[in-house]
Amino acid sequence: MKLNRLSRGILLASAILAGSYMPADADTIRLDPTSLEIGIAAGERQRDLLTLTNETAETLDLTLGLADWALSSDGELTLIAPGDTETSAAGWVRVSPGFVTLAPGEQRDILIDIIAPSDFEKTGARRTALLASSIAPDTRAGHNNTLRKLEVASLVYLTGPGAYSQPAIRDVTLSKERGTARRIDLMIENTGSAHARLQGSIEIDGKGRAVTIPLASLVVLGKSSRTFSMPVREVLPADARVSVTLIDMAAPQSPEGRSALPRYTAPLTNQASFR
Repeated sequence: MKLNRLSRGILLASAILAGSYMPADADTIRLDPTSLEIGIAAGERQRDLLTLTNETAETLDLTLGLADWALSSDGELTLIAPGDTETSAAGWVRVSPGFVTLAPGEQRDILIDIIAPSDFEKTGARRTALLASSIAPDTRAGHNNTLRKLEVASLVYLTGPGAYSQPAIRDVTLSKERGTARRIDLMIENTGSAHARLQGSIEIDGKGRAVTIPLASLVVLGKSSRTFSMPVREVLPADARVSVTLIDMAAPQSPEGRSALPRYTAPLTNQASFR
């Protein structure tokens, strides 16, 4: 059952951070950090704090709760009723307080208390999201105090001591959109049980000036695939080859917590695609 969808700002960030995104001058609410990655064993208890900030000009009554969530192959983040997915950790988590009132600019620490059940598999991975929401009159100019809903989420990843990520680069293509616009599509598959969080770069080289596209915080959930699309505005070299270098920054199987993917190198192929 779908509960709702996040705002465009959070959807944008889900393709990059799988967390929440707020412009610096946003008239909204904020949860920090935007995501938590927590290792936990069967029967273990973990606690953590998040900070909720009211960045609006009015006093807000805010409700705190949990939701399941999922990412589509193109990065769209969907909130789902808690407990409705196989990967849900909502039943393991308690949030305190469940309700707060914040004046403009005021902050409050929010406690999440997690107890993993005794039958949690060592290789298991679960997730949930902490939600903060409020319905309040819109005091911004031109909105005539109509009611608006403010909502923000912080994504929580839980991994067992034997959980592992196993991302692999499957394909890189150059696609043409309508007009002269082009994009690079990077397809990554993660066959592991835990999510991967990738950073690195795409390099396009050939006869002419090389082009480099930096990549950061690309999240691929366990047992899933993602396609990341990046616009290309530069002139690409002729006879181009593409190389992709990525490091998984959330590799629980590694003592260092990170693992380099095999470097991907291939001719840059064109794929006819119009949106």
